[in-house]
Amino acid sequence: CYDDWNKLAGQFSDNMNKDYGALKLKALVDRCQAVLGSLVDEYQRTFQSKAEYIGNACNIDSYYVTMYTEELVRGGLPFCLSVSAKKLDMLIRKQANLSPWQIISPGRGECKGETVVCHDLKDVQHKKFSTPTILLTGRVGGEEELPDGVVGALIVLTTDSPDILSHVAVRARNTHTLFATCYDTDHAADIVREFSDTAVKLKVQANGSVTVEKVKSSELLNGANGYDDTNGANGIDLHRPPVLEDWILHSDEFEPENVGAKSKNCKNMYDTLKGVVVVPESLALPFNSCEKTLDLEINSAIKEKYEKLLSQVMDSQKPIPTLNALKSEIMRLEIPKEASEEILEKLQKVKFNSSDWSKAWQSIKGVWASKFNERALISTKKAGITLIDVCMSVLCQKMVDADYAFVIHTKNPINGKDEIYAEVVVGLGETLVGSYPGRALSFICNKASSASEYRPEVLSFPSKHVGLHGGGYIFRSDSNGEDLPGFAGAGLFDSIPINESVERLVNYKDDKFFNDSGFRYEIMKKIAEAGHRIEDAYGSAQDVEGVVRNGEIVIVQTRPQV
Repeated sequence: CYDDWNKLAGQFSDNMNKDYGALKLKALVDRCQAVLGSLVDEYQRTFQSKAEYIGNACNIDSYYVTMYTEELVRGGLPFCLSVSAKKLDMLIRKQANLSPWQIISPGRGECKGETVVCHDLKDVQHKKFSTPTILLTGRVGGEEELPDGVVGALIVLTTDSPDILSHVAVRARNTHTLFATCYDTDHAADIVREFSDTAVKLKVQANGSVTVEKVKSSELLNGANGYDDTNGANGIDLHRPPVLEDWILHSDEFEPENVGAKSKNCKNMYDTLKGVVVVPESLALPFNSCEKTLDLEINSAIKEKYEKLLSQVMDSQKPIPTLNALKSEIMRLEIPKEASEEILEKLQKVKFNSSDWSKAWQSIKGVWASKFNERALISTKKAGITLIDVCMSVLCQKMVDADYAFVIHTKNPINGKDEIYAEVVVGLGETLVGSYPGRALSFICNKASSASEYRPEVLSFPSKHVGLHGGGYIFRSDSNGEDLPGFAGAGLFDSIPINESVERLVNYKDDKFFNDSGFRYEIMKKIAEAGHRIEDAYGSAQDVEGVVRNGEIVIVQTRPQV
């Protein structure tokens, strides 16, 4: 951050609007604030437990014990820097004409509900509110579920906002939940102070801000403002697919009854877009491969314990230990030699290294085991189904060691305009779709009839500290609940590479995409053109994932934008 500051401060000292100078400085300030926040967390972990131990032993007033680490921070350099960063952030926002609000999901434009303050969305994701509720929340990692009954959420206890295309953001837009971040910390504090535990109305204004005003509790009626108290009984029918003889299928053999939507979309991509964009070849372990493995004699003891745990987890008030136990049983599964040879033979046809088989088998089991996570349990209950209804196929793909990764929505998800919206990160895409702090580079672009007519416009520069790097093969979850109306299963389960990705600190000072405006412009044009051509090929708005390697665009998957 220090090196970047010296470079940017000199580069834009005379004109902050040159080459997005204010936006670049804004991203840098965001990174500084994130570092300061992590430093405060480290102080808390290091000192607070010791202060409590000594305080209790010496009968010190609990108030002073509780405040010890906070006062330690306030008396040091981190606090001075945070005050400076806050003031600088406000000046840069004004210079860049940025709203103090980030609309993650506009919902239906307005909503009414009773406010509830929570410091971490993860702490309340399992709850079901009986009346329309608006959360005033702190940390949102990006992978959480929105609780039943929530019609709006304002991030006001932190300025760290999830990516627009993160899991929770997509969920919010799918459910028409108003979701926004307030970057003005003073205004955010006023909202918490004035509107906690109060019936309020949120409204998205034309200028991109959100207004909050008190209303009467009598106005909060079930069924109003997008609230539906019948959640959890949607009557979704997850078709139970048949058990196949084959252990692994080539994309030519993909059919709706044997693989999930990711695999089917990859087959469609390969057939439809070959010659238009680069699309990797795909294989898949079909639905019920896990169940078929459990039924083998060598796994009989595991199956007995597995079925007992499965019956317990559905009604458990504290399901996490049971979910973890189910994962452990799946990871103990063995596979007979003839089955592993069949899988390996087909994998080798797409240049898979046979020496990596043991790691591949662990990754496959890891994908099966990822079905048993708390977020998936919450989501299935909301949809009126159970984890037993969820079947998992496993999509196998070669993983490109990407320079950059991106996600495209071919219709702007924030304002509904017919334009490309995309987000880009350094390295692999897990930092974009996973719960990695900081923002991606985001841009919009018009849809054009020729490559020279695309005009991308940067909305924000990246503030993520780390990039993930690595190649090999990846085994991706692909359930029978992908992108269903009422139950969007995409993102609930894990995708696991055979080689652990390497986490590296991003050096934005020397990154070509960040610093070379001509290079950045051309890459954004290529991304936008790829998204537009894919949308044309499918005839509807698409949610596209891909990577950039040596200036070449590779598409990993596409699916209908919801």
